Amino acid sequence: MTDKPVVAVAKERRVQTDEGGIVTLSSGVRVRLKPVAPSLIDEAIARVLDPEVPTWIDPEKDRELPNPSDPAYLRACTAAHNARGRVSIDALIMFGVELEEGVPEDGAWLKKLQRLGYNIDPKDPIDVEFAYKKYIAVQLEDYPLLGRRSGIRQEDVEAQAKSFQGDGEGGADSGS
Repeated sequence: MTDKPVVAVAKERRVQTDEGGIVTLSSGVRVRLKPVAPSLIDEAIARVLDPEVPTWIDPEKDRELPNPSDPAYLRACTAAHNARGRVSIDALIMFGVELEEGVPEDGAWLKKLQRLGYNIDPKDPIDVEFAYKKYIAVQLEDYPLLGRRSGIRQEDVEAQAKSFQGDGEGGADSGS
């Protein structure tokens, strides 16, 4: 342990790389990690809108009032929160991971994902690259590594990952 706080932080954020700055992810895919600007993540998150607060008619006051306690509204708020977590991780994956060897030309992985119901446009190279990074290259255990590279606390990345591990990522693509 060091008595120099800045050295301790530098050691915690250090990413093990080979001579060329290449990291091998848990999937075996070799990548170069890049920091992602917080403003980019914020911009992506801002595209996930809050649900509209429902209203109800108060018979005593004979007017419409907001009902933020509505169970459907509360579920929609939770879904929006989870979607923001997915979007932040997606931004780290898309902009923070540079594939060393590109997307494999053998499209078998893509056909398998499409067969599982994921909505991937094979004619859109950015969509294909993102799908490969998100569903093949980067695994859940790699998320903290991506966050550290962008200066995001490991606890925050792990909390976001845990918040959506089981809420719809395992089937048809939810559009994220």
